[in-house]
Amino acid sequence: MSHQNLTSEPCFCGDALDLCLCYNLRRVARKVRLRYDEELRPAGLTSNQYLLLVAICDAENITMHQLADKMGSDRTVLSRTLKPLEAEKLIRIVSGQDRRTRQISMTDTGLSKMQEAHPYWHKAQQYVYQILGKEKVSHLIDQLKVTAQKVS
Repeated sequence: MSHQNLTSEPCFCGDALDLCLCYNLRRVARKVRLRYDEELRPAGLTSNQYLLLVAICDAENITMHQLADKMGSDRTVLSRTLKPLEAEKLIRIVSGQDRRTRQISMTDTGLSKMQEAHPYWHKAQQYVYQILGKEKVSHLIDQLKVTAQKVS
C-alpha cells in the first residue's frame, strides 16, 4: 500500500489503518513496550514502572501534576499506576503545602530497585539499537518529540 497518495479523498478500511498515525504509533508502542516489559521482568518492574521511577528520581521531589505532564499521562491513571510503587515502598507520596497537591519522592528502596532494573532496561535499549540502528532511534525520538509539541 502506497503512503504517497495522501490526498483529500476519503480512505476506507485498510487504507485508513495503513495511513493513520495514531494506529501505527499505537501498534509500535505496544510492541516496544512488551519488549521492555519482558526484559525488565526479572527486576519485578514493568517498563512503565521503571520509567516512572526514573522520572521521579530525576526530579527528586515532583508533584502528581508535574509527573503526569512529564509522562504524558492522565493524573487519575497515574495515581493508580503509582499505588503499587508506593505499596512496595519504592516511592513516597505526601500532601504538599496545598492539600490538593501531592508530592512524590524516591525512597532508598526505590533507588535500589531502579538501579537493579537498569541493566535490564539497557538490554532492551540495546536490542532496539541493534534492530533499528542508534542513529535511526535517535532521529525517531527527535521526530516524536517535535510531533508531541506540535500536536499539543
